[in-house]
Amino acid sequence: MDESPSNGAVRELKEETGLNGEIHQLLGVIKAHSPIYGSLVMVGYHVCRFQGELKAGDDAEKAAFFAIDDIPPVAFKSHRHFVRQVYADAPVLPP
Repeated sequence: MDESPSNGAVRELKEETGLNGEIHQLLGVIKAHSPIYGSLVMVGYHVCRFQGELKAGDDAEKAAFFAIDDIPPVAFKSHRHFVRQVYADAPVLPP
């Protein structure tokens, strides 16, 4: 498949959440390590103006929206970094 990273992110959003979204901005690129896959490159985007019915894709058991002060623990350091970037001005940041 010949797609840009941003197009791939929008496609994955649809596949994994049922939502169609529009990318607001690139948050960054982070090198991460996986004990299973080795070195990974994580690309983070801030998505806005999404629509559709939220549902879990095949990589998750369930999907839900959370208030910023009620976000459950985020498993991956790279994901926590991107969440913090989006909510940098929020009164409570996720752990």
